[in-house]
Amino acid sequence: MELLRCKARLSVLWVTMAVGTVASMFLSLLMPGVIEEIMAGEMEGWELSEWMMAGFALFFIIPIALAILSLTLKGSANRWLNFIFGIIWVIWFIFEIFGHATAAEPVSIAMWLMLATGIAVSVCIVYFAWKLPKQQE
Repeated sequence: MELLRCKARLSVLWVTMAVGTVASMFLSLLMPGVIEEIMAGEMEGWELSEWMMAGFALFFIIPIALAILSLTLKGSANRWLNFIFGIIWVIWFIFEIFGHATAAEPVSIAMWLMLATGIAVSVCIVYFAWKLPKQQE
């Protein structure tokens, strides 16, 4: 029963990460001038391309895939997949915080809250992946 509980926690945390990503992107659209910039084909000085859009899509697809895999994978594959991707997400959010902290334009309180929440959820994923009970392969 403990194994199923930990797998469910990991799955819910990954779904939370996907929903948080959607909320964060929505909040960024509410900042003044962002929609005009996107309509002009740019975002934060970068040209919007098919590859950039594919990269954005991965931030939704990967957490959803990991939510499913957290419930279906067995043994050490589940532990290591969640552990590695959890650490990747922690590192990503740390880079995002440093990027926003050094940016010329001000960052909203909402964005700081989303970044802090992303780190907290990522750390929880790493923790629960590490504590995942061993199971028969």
